[in-house]
Amino acid sequence: MPIEDRQVVVSQLCAAASEQTLRDFFAFCGTIERVEMHPGEPLGEALLTFETEQAASTASLLSNALIADKPIQVRIASQPQQSMAPAPASESQTAAAEGSQPVQSAPASQPSQFAAWAASAMLAVKKFDESNHISETAKGIASEFKSAVKAFDETHGVSRSVKGKFDELDEKHNIKEKYSQTKEAAKQKAAELKARAMENDAVANGVMAMQEAKREVSHKFSEFEDDYQAAMREKQGLPIHSDAVLLAEEDYAEAQVQRESSPDVIQVEADDEAVKASGNQ
Repeated sequence: MPIEDRQVVVSQLCAAASEQTLRDFFAFCGTIERVEMHPGEPLGEALLTFETEQAASTASLLSNALIADKPIQVRIASQPQQSMAPAPASESQTAAAEGSQPVQSAPASQPSQFAAWAASAMLAVKKFDESNHISETAKGIASEFKSAVKAFDETHGVSRSVKGKFDELDEKHNIKEKYSQTKEAAKQKAAELKARAMENDAVANGVMAMQEAKREVSHKFSEFEDDYQAAMREKQGLPIHSDAVLLAEEDYAEAQVQRESSPDVIQVEADDEAVKASGNQ
């Protein structure tokens, strides 16, 4: 994309328009990479380079907007400059000019008018804010309010008072103890539900079937992982299985079998599955 497609030429700039004024004015269009000022008498120009072509296209809508109370003209740098000289008047235009009704020029497009108005309004608001220090004053008030609240809290002990009130209520009504009791009762209720669920043959059989399926999936995944590791070792030119690797894998497989057949493990898994099954009923 040619850089000219990301550049706009701003003309008819009065001497009061600075680089910062242009940056503030065109800021909402997009990121501005560079501003080149070309002062002139009585009016100057500026070349603005945006980060994107879309930003430059948005900026080109701002012709006839006001900067320092003077209307400006904006065009994409890659587009030819339109002549400012008026075209020869036709007979009808001459006749109209001689008559009582003046010839009205074609109105600017509505998007261009709105964009120019929005940019001018934003610049005016920024200047008003800078002149009256509104943002700075608001930040100062917020900081002072925060400091005042903190000082009030430290002076009157509001935070300490709230904590003290809670401790007082806790001591009076045993809130923490009742919470612990409720939590323990919920755990006991869950244990009872587990036991009741396992008394149902259908639930017990379902739990056992789910455990068996879980072990089968785990076994298949282990086989897949072994095949993958073997393929990777073969691709790297390494022995698929060394004696040390074989021994480690055999020990690991034996440990897994012992773990899965452990009564404690089976009981824990059965309890978990029973809770899930009872919740689905």
